Amino acid sequence: MNKCHMKTTLFSMFAMALIIILMHNELGILQNKVIKNYNITYWHISHLTFFFCLGLLCPNRFGFYMSMGILWEIIERVYGKMTGKEDYWTSNGAPGQLTDIIMNATGYLLAMVSFN
Repeated sequence: MNKCHMKTTLFSMFAMALIIILMHNELGILQNKVIKNYNITYWHISHLTFFFCLGLLCPNRFGFYMSMGILWEIIERVYGKMTGKEDYWTSNGAPGQLTDIIMNATGYLLAMVSFN
């Protein structure tokens, strides 16, 4: 896909985020570690998957989506402080948020390299 369809992409992002949140609320599995000795959880895998899909839908907007991902992490930090649930909203602090951003970039770049 050479052209980015922004409306389709934004709708897809919203739908996928909603599914991830509902999956967590209903199943409660996203905080579990994927690899026992590392701090990689299914939340991180959801970031990788989400941005992989974005990379498929809109491969020519890496900077835009990375900026949106970083902005989202800032919003999560502020919201976490406001609600007193900073560890929950920040994937256990700054290292978790950095891992989220790395997973975002990894997912997006994997899609670009694999399918474009």
